[in-house]
Amino acid sequence: MEDFLGEEEEAIPRNRRIAKMNRADLIAELRHEQRRTQAMVKRRDEIKAALRQCNIQLTDTRRISEELANERNALLQTLQQEMQDNEAKETHLNLEIGVMANQRDDLHQEMQGVKDELSRIHEENSCSICLSPWDSEGPHRIVSLKCGHIFGDCCIRQHLVHRTDCALCKQPVSHQDLRYLFGFPVLVATQPAPLGQAAP
Repeated sequence: MEDFLGEEEEAIPRNRRIAKMNRADLIAELRHEQRRTQAMVKRRDEIKAALRQCNIQLTDTRRISEELANERNALLQTLQQEMQDNEAKETHLNLEIGVMANQRDDLHQEMQGVKDELSRIHEENSCSICLSPWDSEGPHRIVSLKCGHIFGDCCIRQHLVHRTDCALCKQPVSHQDLRYLFGFPVLVATQPAPLGQAAP
């Protein structure tokens, strides 16, 4: 496709400079859209892979839950048989079950807190224009405006092509106000470790 576009550019006569500029703009826009489409397809494939991994983990979790439920039912049957001979043991076991339920609730609250924290970290490490995490280098590296708001480099530059204000606070800005940030923590997305294995 790029060879074809290159031939189109060479075929334009020199005396038609205005038409050449318009065609070049269209060619550049087409190439930009092709890169965006490729990036979206790649991101879609990554999401599909992550969803497949989540489905595998969910299946494993359901299987383990069923095994635990079966073990619990077997234990309850045993306890029912022993209840007639040992009421004190029944009371003790009920207390232990209550402790396990409290631990489960505490664990659920802790997991919810971790999810909230991960969501907050994702928001803090994402460009407010494209809502994707920025990079420490490359076209989507992290940049700041004079107002202090942070964006991905290519996103804010594209925004400034059409507007002359900050995408968040609307203060007047220009390309000269862009500042690259160094040593700023950048969130790196990793695939979750399979169930039962430690993360690398």
